[in-house]
Amino acid sequence: MDRNHSSSLVVQEHLPSPRRPPAKAAPKVSAPTLWVPKNLPPNLSGAYGANRESNPHVKNQLQVDNDVAAVDQWLDAAKNPNTKRSYTKEAYRFMLWSITFQQKPISSLSVEDVQNFEAWIANPEIPATWPKQWRVINPRGLKTSSLKQTMRILHTMFEWLIDAGYLSGNPFRLISYGNVQRAIDNDSQRGVQRFLDPEIWEWLLSFPDNLPVAALERQEQEKAEAELTTRTGKEKKKRERVWRDLWPIERRERIRFALVWLYRTAVRRAELANGFAGDVSRNSKGDWIWWVVGKGEEQKDIVLDDEAMDALARYRRSLARPAYPMVGERNPLLFTLDGAGRESDAGIYRELKAFFKEAKSHIERHEPEKEVWLPKIAMASTHWLRHSRASHLALWGASPKSVQDQLRHSLPATTAKYYIHQSQSARAEDIAAADRNSKLKAQNA
Repeated sequence: MDRNHSSSLVVQEHLPSPRRPPAKAAPKVSAPTLWVPKNLPPNLSGAYGANRESNPHVKNQLQVDNDVAAVDQWLDAAKNPNTKRSYTKEAYRFMLWSITFQQKPISSLSVEDVQNFEAWIANPEIPATWPKQWRVINPRGLKTSSLKQTMRILHTMFEWLIDAGYLSGNPFRLISYGNVQRAIDNDSQRGVQRFLDPEIWEWLLSFPDNLPVAALERQEQEKAEAELTTRTGKEKKKRERVWRDLWPIERRERIRFALVWLYRTAVRRAELANGFAGDVSRNSKGDWIWWVVGKGEEQKDIVLDDEAMDALARYRRSLARPAYPMVGERNPLLFTLDGAGRESDAGIYRELKAFFKEAKSHIERHEPEKEVWLPKIAMASTHWLRHSRASHLALWGASPKSVQDQLRHSLPATTAKYYIHQSQSARAEDIAAADRNSKLKAQNA
C-alpha cells in the first residue's frame, strides 16, 4: 500500500476492513462495542500532540505518552460502572472520529476541530471502514440533549487531563452551547414525547400471552426444549439463539415481570439489572420495599404495589423458586434467559426491543386496525416505560411532587415536562367545548 497516495489511507491501515474481523491483537471494549487501535503511529497516537503539556515545571502525573492510555486512566477513575460505560462510549467515539476525519490525535485538536465534531454528531457521516458492529453513533445523529451531554463529558475529560499534567489546554472551553441550549429549551416546552399512550400500554401488558410459542407444534417445541437443556459450555450462545426464537412460559413471565417492574417502579434498566432479590423486603407496616442504588450511588426506597409484586411472584414461580424473596437472598432480581446468572442492562434492552418487535409484527399481521400505534411501538425502548409511567401519573391527576419523588428527579423542572401533555389536552377540550357552544347558539338564534 502506498502511504502517500491519500491522507485517508493512514487511518485505513490501522482500522480493520469491514469484510474481515479485527486482528487478534486488537483491544476489546465490551460496552460499548468500539475499537481504537493502541499501536498508532506517533502522528496519531498523541506522542507529539500540539496541546500536550510542555512546561518542564508541570509533571505528567499519568506517566503515559499516548492519548488512548491517558483516556483509559480517566475512565478507570470512574467508580460507577454505568458512568464508566457511558464515558467510554463518548471518549472512544471522539478518538475514533479524530483520527479518521481530522487525521489528528485528540491532543492536537483545535477549537475549529471541536466545532466540526459537534456538527458531525448532529448529522454524522459513517465511513465504510467502520464495521457496523461498532455501533459508534445513530446514523440519524444525536438529539439536542444527548449532544450537549456528549460535549459536557468530553469537556470534563479534557479538564481532567489538564489537571493530570497531560494536556496544556482545553478547546471545549471556547465552545458556545447557546444554540444547543435553546434547542433543548424548545424540546422542553414541547414536553416529553417518548412515551406510550395508556391504551397502547394496556395492550402491550396483555401481549405476553399472545407471544408466538403457542403457534409452535408440540414436536418442534419439545425439540427446542431438549436443545436448551442438553447443550452446555461453548454452545451456550447457540442455545441462547434458540431461546430468542421462542417464548416459552418462563420467558413470557420474564418479559411480563420486566415490563411491569420497569413501569410500576419507574426505575432505570441498570437499576433493575443490578438488583438482588434480597433488596426486596417488608417494612414494619407490612409494605414491600425495594432498596435501589441509583445515580451517584445513592440508595432510595421504592414502595412496591400489588401489581409489581404479583409480576415478581409469577416470574419466580416460573423458575421453580419461592414466590417472594427471602431475607438476604443474593440471587438477581432478573436472571439471564437460561437462568444461569444475572441479566445485564444491555440484555434487558435487547429483550424489550425483541418484545416490541414481536408486538409490531403481530399488529401488522393480525390487528391492522391498530396500525396507528406502530410508529411508537417500533421506537419504544426500556426508558420509554419510565417516561410512560410519569406521563400516565400526570394525566391521571397525580401531584408533580409525587411524580418527582417516584422518578427520583432532583429538579422539579424535569418533572414538569410530563404535565405539558395534560395542559394541552385540557386546552383542546376547552376549545372544543367553546366551538360546540358557539354552534348551538348559532342554531338557536
